[in-house]
Amino acid sequence: MRSGFVCLKPGATVGWHITGIKEESLVILHGRGEALTDGQQKRPFAAPAPVYIPPMTRHNVATTGQEPLEYVVAPAATHEDSQPGIEDRALLKGQPLRATAMGAMLVAPSVRGWS
Repeated sequence: MRSGFVCLKPGATVGWHITGIKEESLVILHGRGEALTDGQQKRPFAAPAPVYIPPMTRHNVATTGQEPLEYVVAPAATHEDSQPGIEDRALLKGQPLRATAMGAMLVAPSVRGWS
């Protein structure tokens, strides 16, 4: 299982992305925000809170409060996760990940701590 810590500055977003066949769980630790998904209403949340993102869903997370939004993100593991993929190669080279249909996470400049 892979997880990451995300810290977004006030007014920032993580960026629109798709995690492919993986569902994604967020554990909101600090701050306020909203989950944005194509074709659905905004889902506001405030810490502490869980947020679920279904597989094959284009989505974004945004801060709405005056303080940073901090959360842990955990995409569900799949069989392909046991094979080195684009995420592993990008992390080894120290490059930010980009959104792809295969499930790589977009890491914006205001995001830190993907592991």
